[in-house]
Amino acid sequence: MPDYVQGFASVTGGPTHDVAFACNCTLNYVYGKLDGARVGLPGPFTFGEIAYQLLNQTMVYCDVVDAGVPHEAGRYFAQQMAATH
Repeated sequence: MPDYVQGFASVTGGPTHDVAFACNCTLNYVYGKLDGARVGLPGPFTFGEIAYQLLNQTMVYCDVVDAGVPHEAGRYFAQQMAATH
């Protein structure tokens, strides 16, 4: 991939607003030569481990939203939860 930072940004659709916290795997940092680059996600580069399970090249983020406010696609979180339970 000629431009890893641009490629990484294009496949991490993620939120269109600021997120509370994110963790990115060190393999993304090393292989992508992201030293000094901004990938748009606040938080540290860590080992690719989620809930004590090793998952290589992961990226996770915490998004805090108001359940009563419409988000992307115009749906409410509360309505989504009600429909699934």
